[in-house]
Amino acid sequence: PSMATSAPSLVTSTPTSDHCESKMDNMVERMDEMTIDIDQMKSQLESLGNGVNEILNILQNAPTPVASSTPAPSIDCTDKNQAWAIGNKSRNWCGWARKAANTNAACVQKNLFNDCPKT
Repeated sequence: PSMATSAPSLVTSTPTSDHCESKMDNMVERMDEMTIDIDQMKSQLESLGNGVNEILNILQNAPTPVASSTPAPSIDCTDKNQAWAIGNKSRNWCGWARKAANTNAACVQKNLFNDCPKT
C-alpha cells in the first residue's frame, strides 16, 4: 500500500491590531530610552564645556612666572693656553682642536669634558 503525502502548505498570518500596538509600544519605549540617553549626553557635554572654560580661565589668569635671579652655573669652555698631557703625549689646545675632525667627540673620547676648547 502506498501512502500519499501532501505538499507542505505555507502558513501566513495577518498581523493583528494587538500585535501592531505591541510593536508600537516597544518603539515608543525605545524612543523614550534614547531621549533619556541624549539628555544625559547633553548634560555630560555641558559639564565638559564648563571644565574646559575653568581650565582656560585658570590659564588666562595665572601669574606670569618670574625669571630666576640666580645665574646658571657656567663651565669654562675657552681655549687653554697651556699644553695638556694624556699618557706620555703632550698637546697644545688650539693645535689639537684644529686637527681633530670632531672636537666634541674627541673630548668625550679622552674624557676631557670641562677642559675641552670651545670651537
